[in-house]
Amino acid sequence: MDEQSLRQAEALRIGAMLSGDVGALDALLDDRLSYTHSDATVDDKASYLEKVRTRHYRYEEIRIAGLRITPLAGAAMLTGEMAGRVWVGEKLVVMDNRFLAVSALADGAWRLLAYQPTPIRR
Repeated sequence: MDEQSLRQAEALRIGAMLSGDVGALDALLDDRLSYTHSDATVDDKASYLEKVRTRHYRYEEIRIAGLRITPLAGAAMLTGEMAGRVWVGEKLVVMDNRFLAVSALADGAWRLLAYQPTPIRR
């Protein structure tokens, strides 16, 4: 497993989320995506991209800390902490989560397959 290319794909995905770049996100997300949000709502790839395109989700800041990567056969499990701010509709949400993500390697490129955050109670 090329951990550096996975880290680069993650950085590109976060950059695309911050800039609202639906085209870049389309290339970085697996067609089978299951994206759970910290309020327990779930998006598939089409619904997530539509919400970014219509600016329902507008990310202001995303910070990742303590990223750990566990190689799997043709995939990788990522864990760590994600903090930041996102507008969900007209509401500003402050994120402070631990996360579990799975990325799959397909055609030589890493794509996010699943994402699951858990809010941190500090």
